[in-house]
Amino acid sequence: DRERILYIDVCDTKLFNNNDNIPKEYDSFYVGKGDAVRKKFRIDENGLMEISMAFPSTRERLAYILKRTGILYSYDDFSAILKEAVLCGCNTQIVTEEGLKEYKADQYLETDITKWAENIKEQFCQKA
Repeated sequence: DRERILYIDVCDTKLFNNNDNIPKEYDSFYVGKGDAVRKKFRIDENGLMEISMAFPSTRERLAYILKRTGILYSYDDFSAILKEAVLCGCNTQIVTEEGLKEYKADQYLETDITKWAENIKEQFCQKA
């Protein structure tokens, strides 16, 4: 029943958006939980801006940077920053041990929320 499903998006689209069509000034990278991948396969990070848990210090500043980022390379393949980057108009690439893979914002989500809820229920709820 669709009316009984609560959906809360983790991305603040008032901050993370491409409404202003700001020119892209630089490329960036994010490591996050991707330290193991970074040790095995490392892109050329020279000239790239590093985004981390400590920098930038606010969500507003992160949105400012992402709106000006042309390409975001991420060693972390499951982070909110990936969707935030896409919302800001970034070409978002996931760095894997095999190379680069384009991030698709919906790759982890079902387009049918009811189907998604049923899949979660099946995966995590044991039948009595």
